[in-house]
Amino acid sequence: MEVPYREAATVNAPPEAVYDLRVDFTRLPEYNPNVSNLRRTDGGHTSGAGAVYSFDVTVQDMGTVSSVLTVLEADRPGRVYTRTDSGVFSALEEVRFEPDGDGTRVTFDVVVEMPDDMEAVAPMVDASGREQVRLELDHMAKVLGP
Repeated sequence: MEVPYREAATVNAPPEAVYDLRVDFTRLPEYNPNVSNLRRTDGGHTSGAGAVYSFDVTVQDMGTVSSVLTVLEADRPGRVYTRTDSGVFSALEEVRFEPDGDGTRVTFDVVVEMPDDMEAVAPMVDASGREQVRLELDHMAKVLGP
């Protein structure tokens, strides 16, 4: 089954700066304090499509979950598309960066994939996923803003 959701906010920085922060996933712990033990695992050194990262993320009511994030597409400064695998859950995430006045409108479109027999936890997956994204948006604004 799929659990889709969308979250968006405006960050007071140009699209290129917000994109550059997002696509460099080595910086993910700077704007998501729930992420730890992040390491690049594909042997590459440049950000963008093909980069693979492993990390742990602490999720409310679920504990700490080991995850692998793969950057599928990266189109500067407009979009980053990733897949994150965390055991029985996986998530496809498209993040778009669009000019918005003096800042950037950042929109996360996420689809969490999980087994059909886990339908009862879908509301928790939706709520915790939205919470993680809102946390990232808030902290991105703090990292990049004045």
